[in-house]
Amino acid sequence: MADFLQNSRQVLSIGLRPDLLNDDAWELLDQTQAFIAGRLDGILAITGDGVYDRDLQLRVHLGESPT
Repeated sequence: MADFLQNSRQVLSIGLRPDLLNDDAWELLDQTQAFIAGRLDGILAITGDGVYDRDLQLRVHLGESPT
């Protein structure tokens, strides 16, 4: 993971207020994340959740312990 980050050429940041999103906005966000991860060969770091690879598989857990 460290090598991947060191070799990155760009960083995209999307700041959202989850309390203001409706179901359509969440769906659009899901599609945008999948595009960024897959098409742009990126990773997703989601605050309070974790770091996901290009296949949207959780690589590093950052949130609370799963129950």
